[in-house]
Amino acid sequence: MTWISYNFHQAWLDVKSYSVSSKPGIVTFIEHDSSNFLNHQLVLEGDAFERGRLAGERTKHLLARQEGELIQTLKEFFPSKLLQWSLSAFAIELFWDITKIIDYRHLQEMAGVSLSTSSNFNYLGDPFLRQIAYHGVHEAGQAMIDSGYNIESPMACTAFAVRSPDGTWMIGRNFDFEASRTLDEEKIIKWTFPSNLNAYVAVTWAGMVGVVTGLNEKGLFISINAAGSEYFQAIALPSNLLVTKILEEASSIEEALEIFQSTDIPITDIFLLADSTTQRIFLIEKAASQTSIKELNTSTAISNHLRLDLKDDPTNKKRMNRSNSPQRLARGEELIRGNRGKRITPELLQSWLRDRSGSKNTKYDLGDRRAIDALVATHSVIFDMKNDILFASSGPSLVGEYEGYKIKDSFLMRQPILARRLPKDPLIDKETYASLQRKRHLEQKMKDEK
Repeated sequence: MTWISYNFHQAWLDVKSYSVSSKPGIVTFIEHDSSNFLNHQLVLEGDAFERGRLAGERTKHLLARQEGELIQTLKEFFPSKLLQWSLSAFAIELFWDITKIIDYRHLQEMAGVSLSTSSNFNYLGDPFLRQIAYHGVHEAGQAMIDSGYNIESPMACTAFAVRSPDGTWMIGRNFDFEASRTLDEEKIIKWTFPSNLNAYVAVTWAGMVGVVTGLNEKGLFISINAAGSEYFQAIALPSNLLVTKILEEASSIEEALEIFQSTDIPITDIFLLADSTTQRIFLIEKAASQTSIKELNTSTAISNHLRLDLKDDPTNKKRMNRSNSPQRLARGEELIRGNRGKRITPELLQSWLRDRSGSKNTKYDLGDRRAIDALVATHSVIFDMKNDILFASSGPSLVGEYEGYKIKDSFLMRQPILARRLPKDPLIDKETYASLQRKRHLEQKMKDEK
C-alpha cells in the first residue's frame, strides 16, 4: 500500500485544507440497546467533513471492532501469503488514481471518519487510505474471483420486486455479506441531510459513506447485488459510492438512469432502482462502462447472475455453474408464481426472504447456501412503496423483528419515526442461530487445519 501513499497523502492535504473552514455539523446517535429502536440510528446534518467527523466520534467503538473483524475475515478468505499479496496488487490497481474519481464531498466525509479510526491498524496504511480502500473491498474481492482464484464469494444477495394486483410495488432484499458479524449485530440506519443535496437513508454500518441499500427523500430506492462478467475497469467509481451519488443528486428516475448510464464502475453489479412516486421499477445490469436497463412490469426475483445483454458472457456462465445463484433465483420465481394474483403484504414478502427451501419445496439443512435465507444476511430490507414504509431487519441475520420507518415523516422531522414492526422468525430463535454460528466456526476451523 505504501506504493500509492503519495496520491492519498495529497488528497488528504486537499481535504484537510478545506475542513478548516467547514461549517459545524449536527449529529444524533441513538443506540439500539438504550432506546425503543431495534437498530442503531445515526442522523447527520451539515457539510461532508463535519458529518464524517461527528459520525466517527460517535461510532468510534464500532469502527475499531468491525475493522478488526474485517481484517481477520480477509485473512480467512485469503489464507495464503500469495493470495494476500494478490489482493494487495488488485487494490493498488483499483485505487491508484481513485481519489480523482471519487466525488470530493465523499472524500471529505471519509477523511472526517478517519480521525476516529484505531491506530492499531496503521500497519496496513494510514487511516484515510484505509477508509477509501474499504469502500472497494467488494470490487477487489469480486475481481479476484473472476480472475481465476479458487475463492468462494462471501456476497450472495437475493431480491424481489413484487407487484400487487392494484399495480403497486413492494421490494424485498437480503444483503448477504459475511465479512463481519458487527455489520449485522451493530448495523446502523443512517439518515443523512447533506447541504444542498437530497436527504437519504441507508441501511449500513459505521464509517460507510457508500450505500448498498438506500432510499432518498424523492422516493428513489436503490440496492446492489454482486455479479460477474469479463468487463473490468481499473479506475472507476466503486458501486456503493455510485449509489450514494445517485441518492444525493437524482430527483427523478430519469435523472437516476442518466447517472447510471454516464458513470463507469470497476466490475459488474446488478442494481434494483425503484421510484415510489411513479411506481416504476428498473433492473440494471452494469459491467464497467456497459449498462443494460429493463423496466419491470411483472414480479421478478433477482440473485447474482446476469440475464439481460450480457447473459452469455463467459464469466457470467462460469459463475452460474459454480455458485448457488441459479438455485436461489429458481426458488424465488417459484414463490412468485405460487402467489400470483394475491395482494402482497410486508409479512408475506418477509416470509419469502426467510425461505430456506429449494425449488419444488426441496428441504435444505439450516444454513444451506442454496437457500434464499442461508442465515448469513448482514441486513434484510422491505420497502412498501404504497404505504411509504421502509422495514429493516434487527438481527441476528433475519431472526429478529423488522423495524418499519415512516419515510416522509422521518425526512420531514429529521429523525426516525417508527411506523410498526414485522414479527420475529417463528421457527428460529437467537439461541438456535448462535448454535449454528458456533457450528460453522468449528467446521471452518477444522477445514483450515487440514
